[in-house]
Amino acid sequence: LGANWLIGSLKTSRDRLSAERERYARLAESRDLLYRELQHRVSNNIQIISGLLLLQSQGVGDRGAKRALSEASGRIALIARIQRQLHGQGGERSPFSLFAHDLLTDAIAASGADAVSLQIEGGEEPLHPDQATPVSLVLLECVNNALEHAFNGEGGLVQVSMARDGERQVLTVTDDGRGLPDDFDLQAVDTLGLKIVRTMAGQLGGRFSMTPEAKGVACRLHFPAIDA
Repeated sequence: LGANWLIGSLKTSRDRLSAERERYARLAESRDLLYRELQHRVSNNIQIISGLLLLQSQGVGDRGAKRALSEASGRIALIARIQRQLHGQGGERSPFSLFAHDLLTDAIAASGADAVSLQIEGGEEPLHPDQATPVSLVLLECVNNALEHAFNGEGGLVQVSMARDGERQVLTVTDDGRGLPDDFDLQAVDTLGLKIVRTMAGQLGGRFSMTPEAKGVACRLHFPAIDA
């Protein structure tokens, strides 16, 4: 009798454990579906804002204001894209290298710089969601700056790397273009692109630098590493 009771008790406990596992699995699946739906809705809403700014720019006569609205629309559209691409089709977080490749390939194509090559090293792990948007904005500003100023319409190479340095991550963007002017002072440059970069670096609790290389320029963003 004692053995039968023990076997029955163990079976009951096993069934209860199995039921709890199934319940938690369903809850986890529902949570992931809800999170992906939220990401999708946020992305769509941001895209709507971008579209509204673009429509507004078309009704503005002043060229400076028109350009500012158009650029703001493009940057907001980028944030919407980052939200969409933070996760793969299965809901898993996308590696930084994959996301960066897609983003920069499109940026190079849009600029018409067909002779510029792209190399990406590291970044096999996804970024923490809180860091993905500011890091991606810095990345794109650095590459766009190289496309606009480094190559004079000729061919060249843009290299991107993401590496771990102790408790910090280091994003490096280098080009083999014409380099920096002799009197270049990063803190004195007042362009919107570099203002955005400095603001994003501060938001990350990091620091940004631009230094001349033997050929070209190296842009580096150091920021605290947060496991995704």
